[in-house]
Amino acid sequence: MILAGYILICISAIFLILGIIFFIIGKSTWKCTEMVTGEIVGMCKNAYNYNQGGTGNTNTGIKVGASNSPTTKCPIFEYNVNGVKYNRASNIAWNKSYIRKKMNKPQNIYYNPLNPKQASLLKQSMLSIIGKVFIPIGVAMFILSVVMIKLGI
Repeated sequence: MILAGYILICISAIFLILGIIFFIIGKSTWKCTEMVTGEIVGMCKNAYNYNQGGTGNTNTGIKVGASNSPTTKCPIFEYNVNGVKYNRASNIAWNKSYIRKKMNKPQNIYYNPLNPKQASLLKQSMLSIIGKVFIPIGVAMFILSVVMIKLGI
């Protein structure tokens, strides 16, 4: 049964490698490094459609950042950079009740200083966050596999 320990080592290595790759790519591609205070002012179904000038409530077109769930929507937020007011929708859907709690209250908005129209409600990219989750899982699985091998399980 030591085979199970070796299989777990392989799985842990996959988690570690993917975690490191996701973290590095997420850190290197993230451009929203400046912060400003803004607020969430609404929600929509399709962030891509909204950010392209549509209503954001359509099911048609490209679905990047869309939510068809009845319980989640994409938050719409407003912020000012150098006297220019921006209005964007987040590509990440949130629970509608959570959005309602956050509406019209100060909210940190992270934007790209070279293109302030690019903005996010998150301080880091989703790839970076996934990497931060995968790495500890990989480490824990590796420790468990070593223990299993030592015990002969």
